[in-house]
Amino acid sequence: MIEVGVLGATGMVGQHYVALLQQHPYFKITYLSSRSDRSTYFDAVENWVAHQPLLPSLARLPLNQGKLPELLFNCAPDTNALQLAQAGHTVIDSRSLHRTDPLVPVVIPEVNPHHLLMPQPWPGKLIAKPNCSLQSFLIPLAPLHKHFGIKKLMVTTLQARSGAGLHFQLEDKCLPYIEGEEEKSASEPLKILEADFPISIQCTRVPITHGHMACVSVAFQSPPSHAQILELWEDYPTLSLPSAPQKTLLLDDALPLHPMSVSVSRLRPCPILHWRFVALSHNVLRGAAGGGLLTAELLYSQKAKLLLSSSHNE
Repeated sequence: MIEVGVLGATGMVGQHYVALLQQHPYFKITYLSSRSDRSTYFDAVENWVAHQPLLPSLARLPLNQGKLPELLFNCAPDTNALQLAQAGHTVIDSRSLHRTDPLVPVVIPEVNPHHLLMPQPWPGKLIAKPNCSLQSFLIPLAPLHKHFGIKKLMVTTLQARSGAGLHFQLEDKCLPYIEGEEEKSASEPLKILEADFPISIQCTRVPITHGHMACVSVAFQSPPSHAQILELWEDYPTLSLPSAPQKTLLLDDALPLHPMSVSVSRLRPCPILHWRFVALSHNVLRGAAGGGLLTAELLYSQKAKLLLSSSHNE
């Protein structure tokens, strides 16, 4: 088993990392950090919001104690992730701080896994998880861009309140502006796709608990047919990893909210661009903790398989 740590483990994303890492076949939590001065993880968690119960063994784990393991999932706003990578750790960073750094890959495992091989001038690795709203529209757009070339893109996101953190509340109204969100959502797709096309994006906050929805209109260099788009979506590859969904894209008129799949619906012609559709992803799981864990699984898959094989042979 590969020992891992979660930095900022008591927040929204940190709690979901802890929940997902419980009884994981590759990884074992040995280190948890928090700003809290409480002695154990259970005492520090004010409100457990993750999707599954907390195991007693992790509830009793001491906070901020012990040696930092090789692999770290960082959700803490004040952590120096670059310094940790320079010290030899692998850091999956949930923050936006290093996403624009040309030396730091921004990875969606099904879209640009080759970016994990990008060389970095320090002993460890620093990998940035993209903005949590991107997975909803970038995963279905990636194969279309590969085959037909995106020329122009317009997106409006309706983002759940959980994307604003553990203590954010929103009821009976929508917020038409999320500070810094549009800038990140316009630049990060171009880095991930290694592309250069204009993006017009509007990001809004809506009063639902989980789920970021994207309303997309897109023009292509070589416009595809309706059937060609559906064929690429139906045949979307799935990763053979513990956290990967059985089907990456769900084509469903009801837009179900799945932990790791992206639901896509309403593919139809656009009167201004070529095609438009609506997509929905779980912002805390696929967009944050689950996406970061899937990236780590991809990065460590061969090493983990070797460790599991050797332990079974003992």
